[in-house]
Amino acid sequence: YLNLLACPFESLLSLIRPYRAKRPSCLSQDAILLIEVRRMVIFGTTSLIIFDINLLVQLMLLLLLVIGGYVMHVKHVRRNHGLIMATATIANIMMLLSVMLPSLILNWNVLVSEPTSPGVLITFGHVIVGLIAISGGGLFSMRFIRSDRSKPSPMCGKRREMRTFFVLWILTLLLGIGFYLNYYLPH
Repeated sequence: YLNLLACPFESLLSLIRPYRAKRPSCLSQDAILLIEVRRMVIFGTTSLIIFDINLLVQLMLLLLLVIGGYVMHVKHVRRNHGLIMATATIANIMMLLSVMLPSLILNWNVLVSEPTSPGVLITFGHVIVGLIAISGGGLFSMRFIRSDRSKPSPMCGKRREMRTFFVLWILTLLLGIGFYLNYYLPH
């Protein structure tokens, strides 16, 4: 009971994870909470859970893009194709602004201090290709959103351009997975 009053997170976490060794009681509650948030992982890596969630969201967005391509290629329904692709692009922009950009800013000093390390090269490739891919997706999404709603099927881009940006999106995802594996997989 006294331990619960002195350090409520420690006691609560000892109930949830009794197999783990006791941590020193000199850690503050905030430090203990930070440790536990860091240990909450999906893939069993050393990453924060927000990066695991981001990776899962990116994989789901790829599935959404494939579904959008299917809707256009097989069903030939441009309006649904545009809605699916615009939704995927907007969700990706939200993840970019809320997870990836803050991570890039917080870790910028590492990137400029070791510019030729494999992880940094993967990161810069991911950033550059990703910006091109998201810009193209944003352009097509804006064309779709601003299209004339009276037309039965809006034309927002050419097939070759869209396929190029889809390939760039996949390349960005692969570089992002490479980034994740490089930085968060135990070596």
